[in-house]
Amino acid sequence: MFSAMLLKKIAVAFTMPQLQKQAEQLANKLQLPLVAITDTQYDFLLVYTEKHLEICPFNQPTLGTIYIDFLTGKLGFRRSHTFIKNELLAKAIGVKGNQQLNVLDTTAGLGRDSFILACLGCNVIMLERSPIIAVLLEDGLTRLLATEKLNLSLIQTNAIEYLKQLDEKNYPEVIYLDPMYPHRTKSALVKKEMRVIRELVGDDEDAEQLVLLAIKRAKKRVVVKRPRLAPALSEQKPDIIYTGKQHRFDVYLV
Repeated sequence: MFSAMLLKKIAVAFTMPQLQKQAEQLANKLQLPLVAITDTQYDFLLVYTEKHLEICPFNQPTLGTIYIDFLTGKLGFRRSHTFIKNELLAKAIGVKGNQQLNVLDTTAGLGRDSFILACLGCNVIMLERSPIIAVLLEDGLTRLLATEKLNLSLIQTNAIEYLKQLDEKNYPEVIYLDPMYPHRTKSALVKKEMRVIRELVGDDEDAEQLVLLAIKRAKKRVVVKRPRLAPALSEQKPDIIYTGKQHRFDVYLV
């Protein structure tokens, strides 16, 4: 499931005795060692706490822990404000009125864009190929759906293999890609959590292949999120480009 190098980097732990069973189940699922919360021989610990599942980067303590919370914080704030309807993401996806678009997010990551689209009324399926990021997503999604009714679901799989096996009748209207951005010369410019995720997951080296396949599988459009000044992922020229301060959305109409 994981490379030998990654297995040496990460283990599972828990903060309270009543969480031991959950931690054991997760360790068995991911085939990772279960260790004490004080164990420092690993670079990362995937930790069950009383509130959530989180990643603790012991090799870079200044980065802080990473967990997924759709209900509070920035995401909770964004949902409670109607201006998300005016975001570039909504325009790029093609959200209009009460139309319920079927969107496939092939690079879910921490699930933020998928969550916003679900809040806008889209039916969203998230794909995440990293088992570690997927369990974080699953934890956040479980807490979200316990209190909110949103059409948001998760599948832990490789997006290219998923699209190759997809029946034509199940092709999504919109396919969304937000591949891991290329390395920047100044590490301070990269968000702390993205630095941790890149170390755990790596870059999306097959992003161009995924774009080309997505164009063959989407019914209406493919939307690719890119750094504002980065080159397009495909040799095919986007039909529409929505540009913001830090990133842009390349839209390929089908």
